[in-house]
Amino acid sequence: MHHPFTPVASVPVDPRKARVHEEGWQSWSPSGAYALGATPPPTSRLRSSRGRPHRPTNANWATVCYRPGVTVPAGTFQGEGLLALDPGDGSPVRLWAAAEPTREVPSIRLVGGDGRVAEISADGPVKEWTGPDIQSVLGEWATGLGLDAPRPAPTVWCSWYEYFTGVTEDDIHENLRAMDTLDLPVDVVQIDDGYQRALGDWLTLSGRFRSRAGIAEKIRSRGRRAGIGLIRDAIGEDAYLLGCGAPLLASIGLFDAMRVSPDTAPHRRPEADDYSQPGQDPAEFTGAARQWQHQRLWINDPDCLMARPAVETREQWAAHVESTGGLMASSDRLLSLDPWGVETTRRLLSGTRR
Repeated sequence: MHHPFTPVASVPVDPRKARVHEEGWQSWSPSGAYALGATPPPTSRLRSSRGRPHRPTNANWATVCYRPGVTVPAGTFQGEGLLALDPGDGSPVRLWAAAEPTREVPSIRLVGGDGRVAEISADGPVKEWTGPDIQSVLGEWATGLGLDAPRPAPTVWCSWYEYFTGVTEDDIHENLRAMDTLDLPVDVVQIDDGYQRALGDWLTLSGRFRSRAGIAEKIRSRGRRAGIGLIRDAIGEDAYLLGCGAPLLASIGLFDAMRVSPDTAPHRRPEADDYSQPGQDPAEFTGAARQWQHQRLWINDPDCLMARPAVETREQWAAHVESTGGLMASSDRLLSLDPWGVETTRRLLSGTRR
């Protein structure tokens, strides 16, 4: 249930230089800073263009990848629990943040009005913070929550971006052998979506797998951990819990690591130019904008490294993954890697910087 929006602040701005940071609802929801003059298009009608806030391009993606049931009016900026404004006139950056983010996440709106004053409103209680720049004030807000420092993330090999839902048990065995042959420091072997018969039926195997217990034991016998997960309270404090597609502010304190962007992909541009959809461009855009969360709320997961030759702009994607300093996961058929791919994968998994 959404409450009425009530005024929060009126802020003088320089319309030529002012920027607004919108925080998205969940992992896949676009987040980033935009020029105040980049008037947002009507939701679900126009594709986003560079510089304009990103909006869903169809109703299904609006429900699955944005905040369900919330339509942002034309000409309005909106953050979910967090919205920051750099007025562009030399005055401090201002942040409006949910007063109790794990209990209630209000939507916060900004309208430029005549271009010289920004009007901010919210449909729930918010508090105001100030800082020198957008990333800094967001980071200071996160630090102010007083959370324990997140645990270091394990290194991961993930089946998804090579095999998708067609993964087989033999694929896992092949890559387990390749990890040893190529001397790759992989701690967790994550068997992603595809081992099960259908979405939601997580305990019934597809015909491509023979035994969950058997493949897990094989992974453990090679000195690695099997990654197929449950819920925090059930798995205990020793397990490492990674969130993906989760509502961000509501997840504070629950996860060790969090996906902070939509899925990457072997290609750069997302379908219909919707920045909630898989692609390297949207993953880099939102991942960079959420860098302030890293080491404060959790370990950021920028999504998997793909270093095989068939991946478009693989060098640029690898540079982004490395620059985040977050969770490092490989998602290639390891025997398809060329020398650059093997060296890059080994270097990032080992935490060695250029």
